[in-house]
This record gives sequence, C-alpha cells and structure tokens, in this order.
Amino acid sequence: MMVYIFRHGHAENKASASDKTDEGRRLVDEGKEQVEWTCAKAKHLGVVPDIIISSPRARGRETAEMAKKMLNPQAKLMSDTCLEPEAKVSEVYKVLSKLKKNDSVILIAHLPHLGHLLADALNWEAVWQNLDFENGAMARIDFKGAPKPKAGNLMWLISPTRAG
Repeated sequence: MMVYIFRHGHAENKASASDKTDEGRRLVDEGKEQVEWTCAKAKHLGVVPDIIISSPRARGRETAEMAKKMLNPQAKLMSDTCLEPEAKVSEVYKVLSKLKKNDSVILIAHLPHLGHLLADALNWEAVWQNLDFENGAMARIDFKGAPKPKAGNLMWLISPTRAG
C-alpha cells in the first residue's frame, strides 16, 4: 500500500478563524499556494490517490478538496478523527486496515500527530523533529502488506519551503 502523509497548508490563527477555534482555522493564501505546489510536484511524481482521508478540521478538509481536484477528481474523499492532532497512531492503522492492499491513500493531518505516525511507521525516533516537514509537505511511505508499525519505507519527501 502506498500511503502519502500530507501536512495541511498554512492556516489562519485562532483569532482570525470565523468561529475562533482551532477546528475552524482555514487555509490562508500562502497555505493554498503550498498545497497547490505540493500537489503539482506529487502529480509529476505519479501520485494518483484512490482515497484521500483528512482530519475533520477545516484546514485539513480544504487541503483534501484541493488534492482531490488536482490529483484525482474520482478519488474517494473521507474525513476521520484518527487524523486529529491528539489521535493515537493505532487508530490510523485501524482505518488503513479496512482498505485494499493496493490502494493509494493520502492522509492529511497535523503536527504532532503526523510526526508520531511517521516515526512509528518508519521506526525512527522523533522523525518529525529531524525531517523538514513544514506546512504543505508530503511524504510517500510504502508498506509491503498491511500498514503497521516499523513496516514502512520512506520513498520521498517534498516540501514547498525547500522549493528554491
């Protein structure tokens, strides 16, 4: 299974959010540009997701909608609390275990959760502190068989902040 871990684009602060909550924070123009850049690079690398799963937070859903439009308008779009910042990594594996082994899946999440997911899947301590996983960054992790701890291989990482 190919799993793409995608950090949402840069979002407004809580004070600017229409409902003044973290959950309601939307992408700002810079964040939309980050997502567009990453999706363009991902498309060039052959990313065609079958399924896009995002956190239910506004910035995650917006990132997912943009990814679907740019990478595969036929992709199934879902939202799941397993991708909330406080969620347990084991919940992500439960969701992934319900998918087909040959599915290509984009997971759109937040720090620190996606850092913990990368560290767990790749068996790297504090991976998100050692990788440049800025807003809009995407990593491809391949799993032989079902996704599970310590079974992933990092294939690539792209980041709009390192785009020259």
